[in-house]
Amino acid sequence: MSERSGGGVEKDEKYTSHNGTNTIPLNYIRLARSAQQITSSSPSEMGEKRLKYFKDVVLPQLVKINQHHTLIYVPNYFEFVALRNLLLKQELNFVR
Repeated sequence: MSERSGGGVEKDEKYTSHNGTNTIPLNYIRLARSAQQITSSSPSEMGEKRLKYFKDVVLPQLVKINQHHTLIYVPNYFEFVALRNLLLKQELNFVR
């Protein structure tokens, strides 16, 4: 059941949290998750291996199916810069 609050904003009970603000419950959002494990003999090689795996395996799959709205977790700034440069070089649309 919906009700109007001051200012003309419509509030819906199923989206109202305990403190009265409008929220979307997490159980309404369906997410597909994927994780891969990459091994290395040296911790210093991990960033390069992750980027190579992303470039060779993951990115072609995302481009092939024209995937949108994809969150990519990058563990540190240096790997973020490398990934950003890769995406710029590939001329792909992304948000930083």
